[in-house]
Amino acid sequence: MTRHPNSIEAQARAQAFLPELRREVCALYRAAADGLTSDQVERLTGRKHQTISALTTMLKQEGVLFESGRTRLTRSGRRAAVLVIDPAKVEPEPRQLVLDSP
Repeated sequence: MTRHPNSIEAQARAQAFLPELRREVCALYRAAADGLTSDQVERLTGRKHQTISALTTMLKQEGVLFESGRTRLTRSGRRAAVLVIDPAKVEPEPRQLVLDSP
């Protein structure tokens, strides 16, 4: 099956921002003691539903996020699962390397 050049380009763009978005979303979950819904993450990051949904699914499959058993209302009035983070499954934030000036 041949992939369309636009699909290949879109995937390359997504791969470029994925690590940064992953860090941002994991940081939001770490800071949210009561967990978050995907709808809340969409609002906080300003990202589209499809982007957050795909990342959330990936993080759930990796065991980083899991359902708390609670729900909250979304902006549209529907119930959504509240997700929480397993800090043991998240890589620590990378340390910033500070180089001395010559």
